[in-house]
Amino acid sequence: MNEINKLKGLGGWLTLVGIALIISPIRLIVTGYQNYYPVFSEGVFNLLTSVDSPYYHPLWKYYLFWEIAVNIFLVLISFILLYLFFRKHSIFPKLFISFCVLIIILILVDASLIKLILPNEEVFDNDTSKELMRSIFYGMIWIPWQSKT
Repeated sequence: MNEINKLKGLGGWLTLVGIALIISPIRLIVTGYQNYYPVFSEGVFNLLTSVDSPYYHPLWKYYLFWEIAVNIFLVLISFILLYLFFRKHSIFPKLFISFCVLIIILILVDASLIKLILPNEEVFDNDTSKELMRSIFYGMIWIPWQSKT
């Protein structure tokens, strides 16, 4: 009976998933604040969305709002995943896998949208490439593992 209780815990490799789930919403909130607070507080939004500005593009406004909405959504999903993980809910593995795939898709969509707005800029700069590779690597490890649990 004692062995059965050990198997039901959140130890072992699940500890790494738990740590990542705790860090995820914090990281999303901090990077979201660092990226978007200056856009709205320092007049960058007006510079990008004003027709008279040399930096104007009609898609900037929609892109920025889409990006913020996606980040808010990801924070909410992160908290839901965290709750489901610690409650050991049966839907957690499927939602976690979907979240991992969604992150990869969103990075690619984000890069494509930037290419529409800034066609002459390199889409996969160091930060974007690093984030994409990190997400793919994370998915390659945890998606198969979660599929088996």
